[in-house]
Formats: sequence, structure tokens, C-alpha cells
Amino acid sequence: MILHFLGGLCVAFFVLWLVSWKSDLKNWSRGKILFVALLGAIAVGVLWEVYELYFSLTFLSDGARYFADTTKDLTMDLVGGFFGFLWTRNLLKKYE
Repeated sequence: MILHFLGGLCVAFFVLWLVSWKSDLKNWSRGKILFVALLGAIAVGVLWEVYELYFSLTFLSDGARYFADTTKDLTMDLVGGFFGFLWTRNLLKKYE
């Protein structure tokens, strides 16, 4: 669980850092920054779940256990992405 949280956090930082090369995040609304952070975190989280299925690290045949585990993983990815957004927002306020 902690690794999915940290993964979501790092992905949000990375995506926002990449976006900041092309655009000044200071001119973006908080909603747009949040959307980009969460979109990046959930996209990488879903790709990770597909990776686990492809390489037989988890199985759909586990039924409810698989779906509960995947839901928890993706939720923690989103929570990490949200905290990445909060941290970025505070950094932007600090350097205004």
C-alpha cells in the first residue's frame, strides 16, 4: 500500500515537472493542476496493474480478492497523486 502511495506521489511530481517545461504552472488553475496530477498517477497505476496481469503476478481468477486489491492499489495511487498536487501547490505559493 505504501509503495502505491509513494508511486502516485512521485508520478504526480514527475508529470507536473514535465508539464512545467512547456507551461508555467503558476498560470494554471488549481483544478487543472489537480487533474493533471491525478491523471498521471492513475494512468501509471492502471499500467502497473496491466503489467501485473501480463506477467502473471496476479490473476483475474482470484475473483473478488483481485478486484479488492486492485481497487486499494488504485486508490492509494490517487491519494499519492493528490498529495503530490498539494505539495506542488504549496511550492508554487512559496515561490510566487
